[in-house]
Amino acid sequence: MGETRAGPDLLLHVSPEVSAERLQSRQSTLPFVRDRIEEGDQHFFARVAQGYEAIAATEPDRVRVVDGMAPVEVVCENIWEVVRPALPRIGRW
Repeated sequence: MGETRAGPDLLLHVSPEVSAERLQSRQSTLPFVRDRIEEGDQHFFARVAQGYEAIAATEPDRVRVVDGMAPVEVVCENIWEVVRPALPRIGRW
């Protein structure tokens, strides 16, 4: 891999409460089976979030934080603002 780096990476930031609500709503509407990760407790998810936030803080040019609590249209536009410049100039982008 050497100096090869993926990017941009996106970190969609949502509160633990919103994350739990979204997981619950998804389970009630889809034939969804919880996996091993989703069985983790609040402390597990807090540690995971802290790890991703630390990576984003040390590599802000590669990892971009997007407010995942904004309305879906705003989240989509914010994602496109990050991703669009990284895409090759082909097609409609």
